[in-house]
Amino acid sequence: MHSEPIPTDASHRMYRFVAGVGVVSLLLLVTFGTIDWWIGLIASVVIVAIELSSRRFFPNNKFVRNLTLVGAMIGLQMFSAEVFCRAFLAQAIYYRPHEMLAQRHPKIENLTRYAPNRTVEFKQTFGDLASMVGDPARRDLRDIVFTTDEWGLRNDPGDSTEPIQLAILGDSFVVGNGTTQEATWGRLMRTRHHVATYNLGMPGSPWVTYAHLVEMADRLKFTSDAVWVLVLFSGNDLEGGYLSPKLSRIDQTRWDQYMVWRRKSVVRNLINRSIDQPAASTKVFFDEKLGHLLYSPYVVAYKRTTQQAHDHPNFSRMIRTIGNIQTLADKHHVRFRVVVLPSKEEMLLGDLSTPSGFVSALLPECSAKNWSCTDLKPLMVAADSTSEGRPWRDLWWRDDTHINAAGHSALTDIVYSIVKQDRGIRSASRF
Repeated sequence: MHSEPIPTDASHRMYRFVAGVGVVSLLLLVTFGTIDWWIGLIASVVIVAIELSSRRFFPNNKFVRNLTLVGAMIGLQMFSAEVFCRAFLAQAIYYRPHEMLAQRHPKIENLTRYAPNRTVEFKQTFGDLASMVGDPARRDLRDIVFTTDEWGLRNDPGDSTEPIQLAILGDSFVVGNGTTQEATWGRLMRTRHHVATYNLGMPGSPWVTYAHLVEMADRLKFTSDAVWVLVLFSGNDLEGGYLSPKLSRIDQTRWDQYMVWRRKSVVRNLINRSIDQPAASTKVFFDEKLGHLLYSPYVVAYKRTTQQAHDHPNFSRMIRTIGNIQTLADKHHVRFRVVVLPSKEEMLLGDLSTPSGFVSALLPECSAKNWSCTDLKPLMVAADSTSEGRPWRDLWWRDDTHINAAGHSALTDIVYSIVKQDRGIRSASRF
């Protein structure tokens, strides 16, 4: 009768070595952020337990002992993939610069900043909605150059060192996601209107804007007639995270910097993307008549009534945050105003003759607090009617929630006109 060979000391040493490789691989995966620490701990305990118990209880069972080999190989392969992707495929796996350069703050939820002093160029990239649906036929392909300054904000090097006349504040529409650097309205303010502009935009709610201002305001120099323009986005500024109104400067320790690096795990981001995409794709639909991908949550947002917007749990938090920004502006002796940018869905599907519920709820608050607030929708309608007959859909990327180069051009002239007409601007030649 055939019997299983009795394991030798050499085979015992081999399996111990394999188990050690597996544990080390898991620890490295935890270090690189590919897996959570508790997963690494449990998996390490399981590998060690299998190895120790198999020698005592299953010395002749190859299947049980080979589980150690399988676990070690999976861990080693995942770690090898992580190292290879970080070294050689860091840009290739991302569809746009934002995902590649954005760094989440390790301690403050919803707060991000871009990697500083970087310039990346993406060829034939596409928009956020096309990424959600995963259909190459819906992509509006373009090339994008994305440059960050020493503070991790989307400005050219040296912009932060000169006296600033105009600081633009807000979310990804201020960043200019989806559009190349020179065509964004922050750059066009400089090149077209010769206004020393600094882009303080980062994706997120107005609270994120306030958090970055707390950190950056003392580091920047403003002219005596400087203006801060906060761009509110009616599509999602009531949905973003609003944290404590009390905030100090956001300095990072070396451990914080490591945690930022750890969160850039390429393998983990790929896995998360594959998990999230099916759910995200259900929120996007294609309008055959308009030829645009549209985002259903923004449709829900523009259809809110004034009362629904006012009663939203985050409305009072948004108003409080705007007040905090106004207080900060007063401290730095700069003028402050608010403008509201409509969503593509509101402009293409909604009523252009009436303000949205978001704007109707906001304007009385602005008036009561003596804030300068402007709804950009009627100004965009007027601008579009005189801009070579462009239909509305030509101001947005067909595959993106964001405005395209033509939209940035229109926004540049509109905001410049608003700022120039503001009472108290000392030099019309400068504004």
